[in-house]
Amino acid sequence: MAITRVPTGIPNELPHARLFLDEIKAIEEILKTELGRSSPTGIASVKYLLNGETRCDSLEDLEEIGGSVEKFGLEVTIERENRYGETASFDIGDVARVWTQQLPSDVRWAIYGKVRNILFARRLKLSYVLNTFSNEMQGVIWAIGTMAGLGAGTLVIIRVLSSIFHPVHHISFAPLGVVAAFAALLSLLVFLANRKGRVYLYYHHSIERERRLHRKSIILDLIKILVGAVLGVIGTLVVRWIVHGNGQ
Repeated sequence: MAITRVPTGIPNELPHARLFLDEIKAIEEILKTELGRSSPTGIASVKYLLNGETRCDSLEDLEEIGGSVEKFGLEVTIERENRYGETASFDIGDVARVWTQQLPSDVRWAIYGKVRNILFARRLKLSYVLNTFSNEMQGVIWAIGTMAGLGAGTLVIIRVLSSIFHPVHHISFAPLGVVAAFAALLSLLVFLANRKGRVYLYYHHSIERERRLHRKSIILDLIKILVGAVLGVIGTLVVRWIVHGNGQ
């Protein structure tokens, strides 16, 4: 009587990560090199797909476009005379994957291992930890986060409405504030843990320039938030004035 292990399939899912063109170039070289092992005389062609709608043929095209994308595809094909070509691809979207179905198993394992090492170094740590849980546990975490967010919003609305229309001075709202703060923090952690991968269409040495642009956009967003908060306070004061004025 012999006991043998049933062979399992070669994995293709990868950790969510934030990548730059440096990593994309490295992944492209891996796909070319490993495909070349099974087709040493073939000619490699490369295609990039951005957000499912923009197609490019080179890293220079990607750098010229700039910015970042949440959905990114890289496809490398080795064309051979009188035979079908062999293709390997890498995708980032809702799930990060590498596709190598038609290749020999040793080539598929090599591609998966090398590409995974690149993404693991740039992985989103909270997202990586969350994905180690089962689907059921992830659902529980999502549910808790959603309820916490709704609870926080409800408590804030109750506090604002009660202070405007029915002030109650002998009840302390401090516990509600603590609960709301905890709920907001939990919701933030769940949001960060479920972020998806993203590809930045520039090299690491260009990151400082992009950071400056990013800081400017953050400052503009903060100004908008500040203006909105001021308008909200003014609106609240106007409503209270109208309510108290009518009451008198």
